[in-house]
Amino acid sequence: EEAPSPGLNPETRDEICAQAVKLVSSIDYVGAGTVEFLVDDASGEHFFLEVNARIQVEHPVTELVTRVDLVQAQLRVAMGEPLAWTQDQIEVRGHAVEVRLCAEDPQDDHRPQAGPILTWRPPDGIRVDSALNAVDEVSVYYDSMVAKLIAFGADRATAIRKLRRALDETELYGIANNQAFLAAVLDHSAFRAGHTTTQFLIEHKIAPQQSALSPSWYVAAALVRNAQPVSRRWRSNPSRADVTVIERTNGEFAHVYLEQLDADTWRFAVDQDPEPALHAPMLADQRVQILGQGQGWIRLEISGFVQTYRVTDVEAGLWIQRPGHCAERLQEGTLLPAPEVEQLDEGAVVAPSAAMVTQVHVQSGQTIDEGAALVTVEAMKMLTVLKAPRAGTIEAVNCAQGDNVSSGQVLVELSAEDDETP
Repeated sequence: EEAPSPGLNPETRDEICAQAVKLVSSIDYVGAGTVEFLVDDASGEHFFLEVNARIQVEHPVTELVTRVDLVQAQLRVAMGEPLAWTQDQIEVRGHAVEVRLCAEDPQDDHRPQAGPILTWRPPDGIRVDSALNAVDEVSVYYDSMVAKLIAFGADRATAIRKLRRALDETELYGIANNQAFLAAVLDHSAFRAGHTTTQFLIEHKIAPQQSALSPSWYVAAALVRNAQPVSRRWRSNPSRADVTVIERTNGEFAHVYLEQLDADTWRFAVDQDPEPALHAPMLADQRVQILGQGQGWIRLEISGFVQTYRVTDVEAGLWIQRPGHCAERLQEGTLLPAPEVEQLDEGAVVAPSAAMVTQVHVQSGQTIDEGAALVTVEAMKMLTVLKAPRAGTIEAVNCAQGDNVSSGQVLVELSAEDDETP
């Protein structure tokens, strides 16, 4: 959200504001409220949408450009006090932009997430509205938004630049979130130009980051985790112990080979082949140098590119973050091949995320058609109906109304129509 809107000319803005005042005056409305309009991008026409009899999530952008505390004002009005100012005294100055930091996974259709927050460090220099503690938990009972980040500047470009920098400085570890997605939106040329309509995400297909990590992440993690990196000795006596294995939570991993050249410089190789190498590879002239290191950060020059990583060592592993990307949990692994993951039967219906079961539609022994409703779950004010992937018979129902279930938990087991009964 932003104020003032880059899509409105002064004449249209004045018309909308005048119509909003006329509307609420005609019904003797008292208190804070939000009148919403839609504007046709092609014709410039505007249309009334609705009135919300409350403060909206995006009210901070209005507060910053008008210097009016809307929450305080609505409380004073509710107490019977008059407004401390008149409309003529309200002046819009500067520009404000707000993003909603949400516990949602952009890689999974922005599905809401629930679970522990291991580290929360909001950025400095901008307004942050949040109730999070440094260590907290996102429950299934409320909205997925965990914080609002709002930047103010003398103009729109300045506000966007401050907000973009603040996103890079935000540390939210432990749960999937939309931090990198928001950064990608702010970086997009169409957004920078103010061409933001209700079709923006459909037209531009925002991709926050690649699914696979670049080798530099693994090199940074290996250097942070190794107090005494591999010395020169491995070249004449290669062994499995001379390599650091860095694992990612999704099962991706890399073998990182380091050869120390001096106090701050190493030659390195990164092998992401799923088959672990028995011997260290011949190292090409790829070098990494530590340019600086402090509490919670390390600055590296890797093959000529300088990058700063923020790192937090917690019980669950090493959380590492690079500007424009969400934090990744990486941990030191072993050279043993990753264990095979047990594959669920095609008839197993699982919870898509941590949620509460609000209704069970079937019972054991019941015959159902493909697409039949099985279980309804609620997470963060969103209802999801889980449906049968195929026709068949319900073998087992593993949940009941009111149960709290975890992501991936098998709720219903379904046999196919042509399964033979023993």
